Amino acid sequence: MLVTDIQIKIWSMPLEIMEKHDNHSTGYSMIGYLCAMLRYYYPVEFIAAYLNNANNESDIITGTELATQKGIKIAPPRFRYSSEAYTPNATERTITKGVGSIKYISDTDGKNLYQLKNNHYDTFCDFLKENPCDSRATQILIVLDFFCEFGKSQKLLDTVDVFQKYYGRAMLNKASCELPPFVISQFAKETAKQYRITDSTGLVQYLYSAIPDESIPIKEKLKAECEYLGYIETVIPEVKQYGYVVDIDTKYSPKVILYDLASGEQMVCKVNKKMYQSKPFDKNDIIQYIAQSKPKVRLVDRDWVKLPEEELWITNYIIRDFVRK
Repeated sequence: MLVTDIQIKIWSMPLEIMEKHDNHSTGYSMIGYLCAMLRYYYPVEFIAAYLNNANNESDIITGTELATQKGIKIAPPRFRYSSEAYTPNATERTITKGVGSIKYISDTDGKNLYQLKNNHYDTFCDFLKENPCDSRATQILIVLDFFCEFGKSQKLLDTVDVFQKYYGRAMLNKASCELPPFVISQFAKETAKQYRITDSTGLVQYLYSAIPDESIPIKEKLKAECEYLGYIETVIPEVKQYGYVVDIDTKYSPKVILYDLASGEQMVCKVNKKMYQSKPFDKNDIIQYIAQSKPKVRLVDRDWVKLPEEELWITNYIIRDFVRK
């Protein structure tokens, strides 16, 4: 980076000021100006470092908002791009989230997965042979689409099931074998009571090829994001006026925390108690809704008085079992 006359002037200003004050302020001033320089010239790296050193959720929100202001995309955790922490890519102006913040996923998992980023895998089965994560971590990462380069989430869950059942197996009992004889006979020798598997890799690949490429239901995906990420990242712009129920309080007029699937916005809504009792819904349900703003009211001397503030009310809704994605 070339140092211009303007930059020299900017750096000389705090030095002149610091000469007139106590020496302990020098370090803080220099840190402040260094941060300003890094934020201006290296915004992607600066914001990634800020997020990696966040102390609380407020810091995460601040860092995310700064990234938006700078036109920097914060991408969800993905295989080959994510380590345990936020990873900057200045060329693409992208910061990829790390897996260390995902519930039940350790920093060690993140480091080990990142070490495999340059490896070539023809299928997810090939990756599973080198998978450094335990079963729970693998399942969580799958439902969060961490391994989406290999296929959709339900296919990968079924692949793990097939891999765990048959990869490396030497024998299968005929009485308990779930596979049709015409399938298992291609990869095993038959005895009176057993199948002696001669090619478990071929068997797994055969079964893998028959698994349809499908995702888990959208409701399960949203629930997983809430549980393991602590927030929802899925947005489906084409699905209008559909909301996922993050939480609900039915003590008085039901108060709902609703996540709008089209906009990705989370909002607090109220529902008429009689309407809710006639068609109740629960946390983690998906509803198609109509909402409008109404003035808040307060009971004053036995009369309901309208207030200047408004609140959102759901005026009608239908409970939906699923939304296609």
